[in-house]
Amino acid sequence: MKHLLVLLTVVPLLVNHGNRADADIVVEFGSAQIRSGGSGFIDVFVSSSDGSDELFGFEADFSLLGDNTGGFLEFKPSFNPANPTGPDTQSSAETQDPDYVFRGDSTSFSATRNGPPNQMIQSDFASANKPLGSDRFLLARLDFFHITPVPVNTVFSVALNPTGNTNFYHDDLSTASIDAVSFTNLGSINVTAIPEPSSLLVLAMVFGGVAVRRRRKTLLPVRSESKC
Repeated sequence: MKHLLVLLTVVPLLVNHGNRADADIVVEFGSAQIRSGGSGFIDVFVSSSDGSDELFGFEADFSLLGDNTGGFLEFKPSFNPANPTGPDTQSSAETQDPDYVFRGDSTSFSATRNGPPNQMIQSDFASANKPLGSDRFLLARLDFFHITPVPVNTVFSVALNPTGNTNFYHDDLSTASIDAVSFTNLGSINVTAIPEPSSLLVLAMVFGGVAVRRRRKTLLPVRSESKC
């Protein structure tokens, strides 16, 4: 599966950090495929370009992009702590994933639709710094659904917004500002016009009936006329 890279230059504040060098946090988008009118999720990953950075918390502002002639792709409603696993809202299931960046130390997970249904802010913080190596950690799992009056084939994208509510933090004594090297890379969501299960059942019954009639016709005996 091809992943798209977004480089975020983390510039630490000069508070109790000495001569700590700048480092790059790498954000990778996965890809997803769903049925037209269905629902799914896309994963977002984080790592360190030089394997030496740390992450204390994040606020990531995501947008869904696409041509509305192919229907509408919307994030599921905001995370509800009373129903953490959804399925009709954003789920916190990723916090239990073995690869989650703050697995076992997630203190304030949140996933909130930010105004329009195609915008989502997901955030979380740990109780201590999380060392980031060159291997990827799961940063976010974004739940969405597709709305369309008829089955369609189309493609949507998910993007990380460089301004406003996107912030990455490291060290429990200070926050870090972000110098966006590239926010032009997008995650891809493919929507396929696969018939609904009920439609498939109807088609199966129709073709099944045709096959039975043909078989019965083949097995009927042929009458021969006797000559007197």
